[in-house]
Amino acid sequence: MDMHRLSFCSERWATGFATLNFKILKDKVDSGSIATTARSNRVEPPQNKEGFIEKIKVETKSFSFLFEKYNIKHIDVLQIDAEGYY
Repeated sequence: MDMHRLSFCSERWATGFATLNFKILKDKVDSGSIATTARSNRVEPPQNKEGFIEKIKVETKSFSFLFEKYNIKHIDVLQIDAEGYY
């Protein structure tokens, strides 16, 4: 699966923008909010907006795969931490 993230910074404020939805990140780049946030964190963004985003492949596993691999029969509670930086 493709994940999209900022290509020019790996600080915490920047990594929180990573998303599986390219349009979400592109809209933030196009609006100027990423450049503003970068500069407020003393990071100079690329001159060309095309250089803001990089695509990386991330490994994914389905619930059915995990259930079978780890012999899981039942889940009582599932907590997902999907926090981002916006």
